[in-house]
Amino acid sequence: DDVTKDPCKPQAWAVECDYGDYRGIIRSKRDIILCCGAIATPSLLLASGIGTEDDLRTAGIAPWYEHIKCDIHNDDHAHIKHVHRNLPVGHNLRDHIVLPRVFVTPHPRNPGAKSHNSIIGWWLTRVPTSSSIDAKMQLQLADGIQMDYMIPHFAAGALRRQWVLPFALHLPLAWIQSIFVGVRAVLRLFFCIPVLSKWVKLHFASLNLCLMNPKSVGRVTVRSSKGLQSCTRLSDCKVIIDPNYLSDSCDVESLWRGWSFSSRMKQRLFKRGIEILPGYAFSAGFAACSLISSALHWMKVLLGGKLHDDHNESQFGGNVPPWFRKYAAEFSNPYYHWCGTCAMGEEEEDSTSATTRNGESVVDEHLCVRGLSNLRICDASVFPDSVSAPPALTCAALGYAASS
Repeated sequence: DDVTKDPCKPQAWAVECDYGDYRGIIRSKRDIILCCGAIATPSLLLASGIGTEDDLRTAGIAPWYEHIKCDIHNDDHAHIKHVHRNLPVGHNLRDHIVLPRVFVTPHPRNPGAKSHNSIIGWWLTRVPTSSSIDAKMQLQLADGIQMDYMIPHFAAGALRRQWVLPFALHLPLAWIQSIFVGVRAVLRLFFCIPVLSKWVKLHFASLNLCLMNPKSVGRVTVRSSKGLQSCTRLSDCKVIIDPNYLSDSCDVESLWRGWSFSSRMKQRLFKRGIEILPGYAFSAGFAACSLISSALHWMKVLLGGKLHDDHNESQFGGNVPPWFRKYAAEFSNPYYHWCGTCAMGEEEEDSTSATTRNGESVVDEHLCVRGLSNLRICDASVFPDSVSAPPALTCAALGYAASS
């Protein structure tokens, strides 16, 4: 719930925890090692007053070094403040991006399959892009074992898409959440019918396109409910996750190049199958909604409104179709391989003191939090960039290396 710092020395010495109705402090004889993941680890540090000064002020948390009351050397105090003012905790959030293609096949696929793991094949490939770095793609072939769970999720999620609502209506977030939960629950009951559930599992399949080196970067922040104070407990904070998927236009272009590559595999794997997502229905719906939106826009112009263009083709290089940009924006899913929020980096030697280079890293090569001794981080949050594979084995190797 909170990492306790020594007010006289820049070091961590205890962790405050909740035990049901009780709260206790666990003191450390040596190092405190955080391995809570790329979301919980930066959240805990920010709640403890460790992070950039601007982020902490916005969160309503006072930086921990402002409460130093001991008589320490002014130069040391200044160095502590300089390091922690530029400690980008929660920045650089990265994740892989998954874009599905769903098919209905006339003949059952894997009729004797009993496994709950739907992935039956995958390939890794590099796709050339207009940038200097090729896109690393993972193509997953999945059967319909989990489709009775996935179809209600995607169908309910489509109801929150802005392009489905006519006249550019924007529903309140609480309404959207209620509609999503309600429709998904109804569809789940529908797919509980044994005959229908069995047919879906046998005749549905998907070809998932996974971008393994996206350039888009998000953030993890917190908001305190206790006002401006130091060492706010995490239980008193609201954690805010902004993955910021597809914010970099290069990711949309990379997905489109991978999509074109997967179309060749589609012809080989699903010759007699019918693509239902995105399929012709999405393309026709997108064209109809675009036509209605254009008509409404020109009506506003005729009534004295301002002419504007919402689609900037140049930022995508002009080679990504509008329908695909919309589909990627609406149906891209997280891979939940979050990392990078306490990134590891090098240290630049200054003429007066050792400072973090441009505020780019939180830990050094020994996994130690900069400017604060006895505190290490050992999880996916220290990765400076996305690894081009599922990170489970990389995390295991990190733990093995840290133990030695």
